Amino acid sequence: MSTLQSRSELTDPSVRVSGLLMPADRPLPPARRLVALVPAVEEADGELAKQLWSLASPRALDVLLVGLCSQPDDEMRVRRHLATLAALTRDERLHVDTCLGLGRDWLDVVHAVGRPGDLVVCHAEQRARHGLALGQAVVRELGMPVYIFVGVYPKSLPARSRAQAWLMQSIPALIVAVFTAAQIVIQRFLATARPYTLLMTLSVVAEYGLIALWFHLSNSQAK
Repeated sequence: MSTLQSRSELTDPSVRVSGLLMPADRPLPPARRLVALVPAVEEADGELAKQLWSLASPRALDVLLVGLCSQPDDEMRVRRHLATLAALTRDERLHVDTCLGLGRDWLDVVHAVGRPGDLVVCHAEQRARHGLALGQAVVRELGMPVYIFVGVYPKSLPARSRAQAWLMQSIPALIVAVFTAAQIVIQRFLATARPYTLLMTLSVVAEYGLIALWFHLSNSQAK
């Protein structure tokens, strides 16, 4: 009877998840390397570096910081973020590497870099595809043990959807379209009126000013 029960436990996904998914208040299980899945949020880097150091340093574990980049324009920003976090985490006894995955799926990246003896470290706020908690997804689909940080990030981590990314990239084109329509109206109804030149000049200046402002704000957020 006990043999049958143990076999059923091994095949029960819920039992497997509960056994490999460990909250941060439990002792660190045996591991050779920590694979930390780093969100694209820099506000809590100091706290995250402290938590990773406290896990890895007592056992002199290697640490691999893994970032995910879904947009080509974000690659340099994510690389800088990983490098900064690595500098905050490492010391003379702690070896820290970084790895950048290109795409939208954390599971593909973890599968590519994972090796026997790894312990994946992620956050309760992180999500995998279809909104499933990232830690649960790693356990269910890859069978790797996961250590969960809770409360390092005070809010749910932002996940830019494809629609949001498309909308952000479309803003300059939208600005041009709106001002082009306005200039057509000005030319059609005010071509012989005295304020024509003034209105056309103001519309062109406003158009290019808004586009320049959008690019400035976008670059500021990427740094």
